[in-house]
Amino acid sequence: KDINKFTSVAEVYFRKGLQLAPDADLQEEGFWFDNGFQCNENFYFSDGKMIFVYNQYEIAPYAAGMPSFSFTWDEL
Repeated sequence: KDINKFTSVAEVYFRKGLQLAPDADLQEEGFWFDNGFQCNENFYFSDGKMIFVYNQYEIAPYAAGMPSFSFTWDEL
């Protein structure tokens, strides 16, 4: 129900999943978030996890592939 809190938690796992420092500037790391980190609507559930996948060119250059991250319900 609290999208801001959810986004804050998701960003922590995004950074962990992509091996980015907690204080790294996302634009300097090559990501194209206009207004700070945002989850997209491409997610699915598997083995007790919520998994987000970004399409190529959605948030980074083609060479970045399809960035993804996940977290378990317990972590959320």
